[in-house]
Amino acid sequence: MEVTVPYVNLSTSTINQAKSAPKMTGLIYYDSDQVPQNVAKAKEWYLKAIEYKHPVAAYNLGVIYEDENNYKKAKFYYQKSCEWGRKEGCEALKELK
Repeated sequence: MEVTVPYVNLSTSTINQAKSAPKMTGLIYYDSDQVPQNVAKAKEWYLKAIEYKHPVAAYNLGVIYEDENNYKKAKFYYQKSCEWGRKEGCEALKELK
C-alpha cells in the first residue's frame, strides 16, 4: 500500500503566525485573564519564540527579568529585541545602561 502526502502550500503569513504562537502563549501565561499567571511558563514559551528571533518575545523577557531585578539578563534580552527591530527594546536598553 502506498501512502501519499498532499501538497501543502504555506503562505508567508501562515508561517509568521506559526512563529508567533510561542510568543502569544507566553503572553497568555504572563498577562491574561484566561489562565492563572505563571511566570516560569511564560519564560519557557518566550524562549521558544526567541528561537525564531521574535523581537517582542525578547522584549517581554527583558521586562520579566528587569521586574525580577536580574539586570544582566534584562539587558541581554533588550539587546536582542533591539537587534531584531523592536524600538522599545532599544529604549529599555538605554534606560538600563
